[in-house]
Amino acid sequence: MKKVVGYIRVSTPKQGEEGVSLDEQAHILRGYCDFKKLKLITIHEDDGSAAGAQDHLMREGYREAIRIARAEGAMILVPSVDRLARHPNVLPEIFENDLQVISVSDGRRLSRKALQLRIARAQRERDLISRRVREGAARAKSRGVKLGNSKNLILAQRKGAIGNLVRADRKLKELADFIQHAPGWEDLTLKGKVDLLNSSGPLNLVSEKRAERKPWTTSSIRKPLQKAETELGLRKEIAENETGASSGFSLVDGPAANASVCDQRNPDLLTNDPNAPLEMAYKDHPDFGKF
Repeated sequence: MKKVVGYIRVSTPKQGEEGVSLDEQAHILRGYCDFKKLKLITIHEDDGSAAGAQDHLMREGYREAIRIARAEGAMILVPSVDRLARHPNVLPEIFENDLQVISVSDGRRLSRKALQLRIARAQRERDLISRRVREGAARAKSRGVKLGNSKNLILAQRKGAIGNLVRADRKLKELADFIQHAPGWEDLTLKGKVDLLNSSGPLNLVSEKRAERKPWTTSSIRKPLQKAETELGLRKEIAENETGASSGFSLVDGPAANASVCDQRNPDLLTNDPNAPLEMAYKDHPDFGKF
């Protein structure tokens, strides 16, 4: 199994909250690794610009990702090349250490030439964005517009709440998946479940943005465990319903099992045309629309 080191980045903390957040980028990398059967060693992150000639030297997450990739003989995995860098000064270090880069947006490992072209394009896009921002700010200022906006606090709070819900849902599904495949789970005490999770399962997800997870405790596991067990119950119910539907189960027993209930109540409504639209077969039923 090929080993990879993930790297994700946002330009500013604000972009991390309002754009494609670090949590979302990390989720993209994990999904790609599952799909491509890659071994994800770790994910490192930065919230800072990658447009300057020396920015890559000051990004701690980037430096650590490079170090681990070199030590482990692993490839670097990024959501897109512009997350890695927007300046070609990163290329000598990558090439000299014979590091390979996989871009999720490209869906493949990039050759040296492809990596050069994509970083050059990312640099042009960054320059264009910066120029437009400066021009827009200048025009607004000339019209007397007060720059800055403090009216979107509620919107930001809502986005933060949505992010918390997404993280909680991901935690719930991780927990449910683990329980589903853990033999003898139901026979364990609460303390035993906590110990098993902490020793071999997903730790308590606090923030993918800060790569922060911590061990479960008997207190922190209670509510998530209840929700995970409810999730497993729903999964079981759905599976049973699908099995019942595929087995040809009929609600009508006896010799009239192939006839519909409404046909038995009013034989005149029966249609012998198997290709008749559903609305033609049942539109005149006295209880149509009440089911």
